[in-house]
Amino acid sequence: MRAIAGKYLSFPLLQDYIAKLEEDREVELFALAFLFKGLRDEKNESWNHLADRFFKVYSDELYRCCGYEMETPGFARVWVARPDLFMVYMGAMMRAGIIEDCSFARMAGHVDRIFDTGNTENTVLNKLKEQLPEADQIVDGMKAEFKNFKIRDKK
Repeated sequence: MRAIAGKYLSFPLLQDYIAKLEEDREVELFALAFLFKGLRDEKNESWNHLADRFFKVYSDELYRCCGYEMETPGFARVWVARPDLFMVYMGAMMRAGIIEDCSFARMAGHVDRIFDTGNTENTVLNKLKEQLPEADQIVDGMKAEFKNFKIRDKK
């Protein structure tokens, strides 16, 4: 697989290769995903750039192969009465480490698909990233509670 990906260091060529896959498309996508993930430790900018573009374009398809639906679910979104406060709390949970391994962009997509905040996904993203001075207290409180919860959970 490394030979195939190495041959296609140009992302458009890699896309053409993937577009022509039929029977083993899922297998090839996962093989490429493992390859790119494994090469992350190497300090090769061109591989890392190619990997970034690959995951940006094909991550939703890889998730669907694993049974996750990335499209809007077939049910009404949950209405949020105070969306600005909700965004502060969601952003605070991410900063406090309660929600791990999730980028602000991915969280914005999930929030937009599940909750009706009256905002576009891009606005949700900006509000999640925004760190208001008042939110510092919330983040500090969540970190303390999260630490206490972990300690109690171990007992």
